[in-house]
Amino acid sequence: MAGTKELREVLDFALKTAETADKVLQDGFQFTDLFAFISPLMKLPAALGNIDDVEKELENLDDEERAQLITWVRANYDIADDQAEEMVEHGVSVGVGLGKLMVMFKNRPRK
Repeated sequence: MAGTKELREVLDFALKTAETADKVLQDGFQFTDLFAFISPLMKLPAALGNIDDVEKELENLDDEERAQLITWVRANYDIADDQAEEMVEHGVSVGVGLGKLMVMFKNRPRK
């Protein structure tokens, strides 16, 4: 087991952002709803700070760690048991994708 610390940080950012978007869109989007995203955005540096480690954790993820991530998601978010595994997969995918995109921007040739 390589651990899942970095994966949890990516998931926390991705799921908090999705959860916040769901809440603010329930009554229609208002400009003031942007302030609701401050808390999820504060998780961004931790989520993307070690993005290379996230990929390593994903590669070494075993069945026990996967089950622990799903249990962690169920315990920390209002997600039905049958949706937790799918949320973990999509949350990691979104977080890793965003991290890769940010690395691409950071490493792009400048004019």
